Amino acid sequence: KPGTPVARWTEIVAPRNDANLTEFTAFGDVLVYSLLAKGNEEVHLYHLREKRDQTIAFQEVTYDAGFGVDGDPQKIFISYSSPLSPPKTYNLELPS
Repeated sequence: KPGTPVARWTEIVAPRNDANLTEFTAFGDVLVYSLLAKGNEEVHLYHLREKRDQTIAFQEVTYDAGFGVDGDPQKIFISYSSPLSPPKTYNLELPS
């Protein structure tokens, strides 16, 4: 909630020595974020109501990964590329 004192904030993505938070956006009740861990991009969904973290698994080591929305905030796209195959984009419908 805007204006909430820092002392009352809740940590969702804990700091890690082996990863850097590179991007995050809230889409409704889902926080979507990217981590750069050991040279590999990871995309995560944190379900705020359930307090549950979900890692989006890619089929191979990623060179670049990201996410965005095109119109409907309940429908996001996740894209990635790797050294082994051309860029791919997946559409994901978030729970309402």
